[in-house]
Formats: sequence, structure tokens, C-alpha cells
Amino acid sequence: MKLIPYNRFQIDTFLSAPEVLKRIQENTSERAFFKPSSSSAFCGKVDETGFDLVGNIRYRNSFLPVMKGKVEANKDGTRVSVSMRLNLFVMCFMLFWLAVTGGAGIYILLSVDTFSLPLLIPLGMFLFGIALTCGGFWFEALRQERKLRQIISTWQ
Repeated sequence: MKLIPYNRFQIDTFLSAPEVLKRIQENTSERAFFKPSSSSAFCGKVDETGFDLVGNIRYRNSFLPVMKGKVEANKDGTRVSVSMRLNLFVMCFMLFWLAVTGGAGIYILLSVDTFSLPLLIPLGMFLFGIALTCGGFWFEALRQERKLRQIISTWQ
């Protein structure tokens, strides 16, 4: 598993670009903040050149990947280029969290004369932040990539 919550991948298909966008649109609903989610695989926006989507889940996950995709026709069919990243607010908060806890942990370990176990708390918080971010992001990123590949697959 990668430590940086960012993923890029491409899907090549023999389908035409309009057909790919149609399939993605059929599995996408509008983002609704206070309404129950529909049964579609994704929420977001699909236009004639690409899409901005998040997975449609029935639970909270602040580390849910934001997918930005570009659909381009080529001589063999269509190429879908996708990038996944964290929500900007979550990314900024986690950078702040990791900077403060990591900096405090290093400062404490370098400045104390006698070691005691509670001095490791900031480093534990730092490692917990990394584990939480990576676990929450990659769990959903792999599921979303699998769903998107299934939707675009020519074997439907």
C-alpha cells in the first residue's frame, strides 16, 4: 500500500467516448448532502469530456477519494484517464496534523534527558494519522477503481 493518498490509472476500451460517458452517467447521481443516497455507484458530475465523482457510500468516510476523469477518443476506442485524491479540506487538515504531531514528537525526543513512555504519545498520534488516512483512502480507492472498470467493461 502506498503512503501517499493519490492514485492515477487509465482504462482503455473499444467503446466510443459517448458510450463510455453514457455508462458512467447511468451509474452517477447528483450529490445530495441531506437526502438519502440513491443506489448509483457514484455521486457527482459528468460532462462531455470527463467527470468529477466520489463513491456513493452509506456511511461516513472523510478520506473518500475524489475522482477526476478525462475521456478521450483514440484510434482503438477510448482512453479514460483517472486521478484520485483526498478532499482538499481533509488533505490540509491531515498535513497540519502530521506536521504538528511529527514535529512535537521529534522535538520531545531530541530535547529530553530522561526517556519515559508518555513521551512517545505525539509519535503515536503521527503514526495513527498516517494509518487512518492511508486505510480510509486506499480501502475506498480500490473499490471505486474496481466499480469504474466494471461499468466501462465491454462485457456487460
